[in-house]
Parts: sequence; C-alpha cells; structure tokens
Amino acid sequence: MLGQALKNPVTLPCTCANLRSASRAVTRHYNQELKREQIEITQFTILMALNIAGEIAQKDLAQLLEMDSTTLTRTLDLLKGHGWIGFKEGPTGVVNCSRLLRRGSKSISAQNLIGCEPRHD
Repeated sequence: MLGQALKNPVTLPCTCANLRSASRAVTRHYNQELKREQIEITQFTILMALNIAGEIAQKDLAQLLEMDSTTLTRTLDLLKGHGWIGFKEGPTGVVNCSRLLRRGSKSISAQNLIGCEPRHD
C-alpha cells in the first residue's frame, strides 16, 4: 500500500497537504504491520515513549508527543484496558503518571521493524 502511494504520488500545491498525505500513507503502512499485535501506530508510539521515559506525568507525555490531553487520556485508558500500562496516583490522589508494564513491553519487543528495545523495569 505504501509502495503504491509512493510510486504514483500526487503533488498538491501545498507542502502541508503533501506532508499530511505522506503521513497518512505511513500510518496506514505501520497499522498494517502492527495488525497482528492488535495495536495501532498511535498506541504503539505511546508505548515506545513510555518505554524510553519510564514513569512520566500525563501532561509531560502530552507535550513529548505533541498530543492534546483528551486524545491522550482516551488512548491511555485503552492501553490500560489491554494491561499494557499502569497509572500511579500523585500525592494529592490524582492519577498523574503513566508507566509501561511488562505486558506492554512484550507487545513492543516483537516489533523489530520499528527498532525498539523494551525496558524491563
């Protein structure tokens, strides 16, 4: 699919539009590759970020990934439902930190095509 899109690219008059089009093509390619793990690239990206960052506050993770808080919260809840990440309450009782769990680490370790080595903290 990505190969077809790159063989016959349509050039639009706007760099931003071309970049967005290329980004969607890359996203489709990675989603196809990740399908067997039942994860999408947007979720996988968060797992990789947590793999590198360790425990991180949600607002810091949102900044790192350039994601809005609502989208990140929804995706983190989904990842938690799969057992791939855990949350930690801060001193005020508010959940404000996320961390990668072993199951999430195993999910990303099979993805050598992306070049991510899991941490086992």
